[in-house]
Amino acid sequence: MTDERTARGTVQRAQAFVAWIRGWPAGLRWCVRLAAPVLGAIAFVHTFASPMPTTDEWFFTKSIVSLQRFDLHTIDGVEEARRAAPWRFADHWVVVPFLVYWPIAEWTGFDSRWFMYLTLIVFVIEAL
Repeated sequence: MTDERTARGTVQRAQAFVAWIRGWPAGLRWCVRLAAPVLGAIAFVHTFASPMPTTDEWFFTKSIVSLQRFDLHTIDGVEEARRAAPWRFADHWVVVPFLVYWPIAEWTGFDSRWFMYLTLIVFVIEAL
């Protein structure tokens, strides 16, 4: 009998909470629906991600390390770096992603968590 009463009380509290949320303006409900999974993803990345590059990032990391031997302050160095830069990876053009990845990787010390946060931000922007 006690378990049934506890379960009924839990259901009533959940229904009251849902009714309370339904009383909010539609715009606020939309923001909460978007914020909940975003905050969950941020918490997940913060809790479980490591700063090591993941999967395909190793390709970009090796490319950035190999480009450090060129002097990018001269035209000849820029031309050599352009020839040595990655253009394709597994039949995919990667020039633009590499040019986005390179400065962020240098700035963050190759910490892959920043790229996970950036991906999440882009997903949120796309959802808007």
